[in-house]
Amino acid sequence: MKYNLKELFLKFLPLFLLVITIVLFFFIIPTHIAERIDVLLAIVGGVLTLVFTIWVVSDLIPVLFDKIPIITGLLCISSLFIFGVFFLKKTTHYASDQINQNGILTEAIILNKTRMYTLKGNSTQSMKVRYTTNDRKVKQTKILLSEREFKVFEKGMTIWIYYSSKNPSIATIAHKETNKELEKKAY
Repeated sequence: MKYNLKELFLKFLPLFLLVITIVLFFFIIPTHIAERIDVLLAIVGGVLTLVFTIWVVSDLIPVLFDKIPIITGLLCISSLFIFGVFFLKKTTHYASDQINQNGILTEAIILNKTRMYTLKGNSTQSMKVRYTTNDRKVKQTKILLSEREFKVFEKGMTIWIYYSSKNPSIATIAHKETNKELEKKAY
């Protein structure tokens, strides 16, 4: 079989797009951005990986769909889940690693609190805080809260947080320091 350049390009286009998708999601999109919308990106990347995997198999090895269609289909579908798991694994520990490696302790003021409910009645709580970095820049960021923390913390309250010096939008409550302050106020 003889291919001209255009046919060869079209034959390997799905493989090229699959590789580009993986490179884009794992190496080009910055982790600090991916971490903020990790589930959405995992779904989009997983679906693209699934589509391109089916396209690759059907164009490059069509005999697999003819001989073992169920196994081939399941292997293609598994690419969606494999992509999602590895992408979420990449982004899950990013924030805590940033705080552990580059965390700086500072005081923050709670600007507001938010609680969002799902259709099943579950809720997600967060608060927006304002703080000043070591280089004297005023920053604002959102910090996720547990139910207990949502009840304890109030708008206008000063708390201790750790923020990442490399990515100041990543912050977490400094529980040990904040609890000391709350205990002082309670007595």
